[in-house]
Amino acid sequence: MSRHVVSKKEMRELYGRLKDIGLEAPFITENQIEVEEKKGKKLYYISKIPIALEAPEFYPTVELLDAIKPGFKNITIDNGAVPRILGGAKLFAQGIVEMDMGIKSGDTVFIRGLDGRYIAVGKASLDADKIMETRKGPAAEILLRGGQENL
Repeated sequence: MSRHVVSKKEMRELYGRLKDIGLEAPFITENQIEVEEKKGKKLYYISKIPIALEAPEFYPTVELLDAIKPGFKNITIDNGAVPRILGGAKLFAQGIVEMDMGIKSGDTVFIRGLDGRYIAVGKASLDADKIMETRKGPAAEILLRGGQENL
């Protein structure tokens, strides 16, 4: 396992990758970023707070989502679904209270509780209209959970 400060070029690339998925986080270029590498995965940090994971796909962390509060690809879940997601379950449509209707199957989605705090990052199983129409079955595979060791 190695951990080092990223170069300015790597920092610009990280910022660009976040912009590619629609996330604006200008504070990234104003801070020192560290990257920890282990078993082909990379976890990026600002002040010891994880902000992105590359394993091999690239995802923002729950901590970054809480900091920037994206206004798209959000799924809000009920209080009963939160411990299930944090415990390792998939997101099922029955636990969804509200979701961005622009979500398409395969999109990276940002899952939050009723309190507005993000708890996970997932990949949508179906388009939003299908999920909300049927209200049954798996809605998203969970890729990252808050409070989880990601490396």
